[in-house]
Amino acid sequence: LIREAFPVVRVWGGLTILPKHIWEKVEDPVKFKNNPPIGTGPYRLLSASETTIIYERRDDWWATELWGIRPAPKYVVMQYVGPEESVAAKLEANEIDTPFIGILSLGTFKAVAKRNPDVRAWHKDEPYAWLDPCPRAFMVQNAKYPWSLKEVRRAISYMIDRDAIAEFAYERSTQPSWGVFPYYGGLKPYFDAIQDLIEKYKPTEYNLKKAEEILTGLGFKKGPDGVWVTPNGTRLEMEYLVNGDSAEEMRVATVVADQLRAGGIDVKLKVLTGPVQADTRLRGEWDIVYQCFCPGDSDPYDNLELFHSKFYVPLGERAPWYERNTFRYKNPKYDEVVDELARTPPSDLEKCVELFRKAMEILFEDLPVIPGMQAPALVPFNYHYWENWPSAENPWNMPVSWWATFNLVLNGYLSPKTGEWVGGIKPTKIDYVTVVFSKDTPKFRGIDLTWYGPFKAGETAEIPLDDAEFWIAKGYARRT
Repeated sequence: LIREAFPVVRVWGGLTILPKHIWEKVEDPVKFKNNPPIGTGPYRLLSASETTIIYERRDDWWATELWGIRPAPKYVVMQYVGPEESVAAKLEANEIDTPFIGILSLGTFKAVAKRNPDVRAWHKDEPYAWLDPCPRAFMVQNAKYPWSLKEVRRAISYMIDRDAIAEFAYERSTQPSWGVFPYYGGLKPYFDAIQDLIEKYKPTEYNLKKAEEILTGLGFKKGPDGVWVTPNGTRLEMEYLVNGDSAEEMRVATVVADQLRAGGIDVKLKVLTGPVQADTRLRGEWDIVYQCFCPGDSDPYDNLELFHSKFYVPLGERAPWYERNTFRYKNPKYDEVVDELARTPPSDLEKCVELFRKAMEILFEDLPVIPGMQAPALVPFNYHYWENWPSAENPWNMPVSWWATFNLVLNGYLSPKTGEWVGGIKPTKIDYVTVVFSKDTPKFRGIDLTWYGPFKAGETAEIPLDDAEFWIAKGYARRT
């Protein structure tokens, strides 16, 4: 109901229902570990480690009695299996159904799909991907000289050829982005209001001559090795942090580092992985880093708030989140606009658009983050064991496993428009048995997504084995 009332994109987060009988006894919520977690969903946590989380279906789920619904998968295993090459190998071998968190490159996906026809993406044909709600941008460390100068940040932007990034890093599966918003139709009123600003600032322009003019005007000079030297005599060196676990970041870094070097910046790649990489990113121990900006909404407030100085922390301290001002930007005028937008209901579209325009003009002028690319979501799904994954031909939900809505992919959901149950995945192979119902049994949906019943005591029916075992265990049926 909330999703229907507020038709926005949610990658994560939302309204969490907490069990009163547990939380009312908690004296210090900060220290309470909440382990194992108790929620309202159809699965319980079975085990968790650094690389694997296993959930088990709850056959005492309250919604089964209310709506006659049970998800088909008995277990859900979310496991980190390694980099893109490992994901590809396991998809080919039918060892995973979809990556826990994974967007494949176009070349890798096509190779996997060729060897395993059960693997496909959102679209059957190119571009295969849909437009991800998390555009990419280059965060520049605003708290360090000379990146603290907006003119230097603009010069860097002019050095980046985004068309080349699209061709060589993304195999032409995406396009440059003028900001940190996905090109979604729900945002069109906001985009329409700033077309003149986009034309004025040209945030995706590639122009080495303009970059040189800016740096020369600031008193920078090129040394004999072609590297810019700042007015205080320091060579212009840039530490580019790269997540070595991300094939996408590695590909982009290869292209962009060469472009910045061609522009006269001595770029040094700092490739880190795992928790060390994450901690380094949050502490701001870098000069530039490629970052996704989420969640991407039909309401632009969430993305604008990421730039608010209330999230500012000094260099060396952990920022609250990766794109939440780890670039350490401060502008009181910008904060005022975003604060006013926070107080304005989205229903007041005219005022929201006006405030969006004010905020974007400040961001275009200051350029605390350099626009990068729209993000193609080329996520593979394996139809070997499970089918009815959401797709472009059957777009009943967003399918990826790291979104907050993945429980709906497993289970489906009640449509607030029709009152009918929508979606859910089902096994490709199902065993059926005949049972006799010893009690009156309400209508239920089988794991084959077919509705059965209601049944009166003494009636027989052929139903999926999994459902038969469920009703037998409850004492409602027996085998013939």
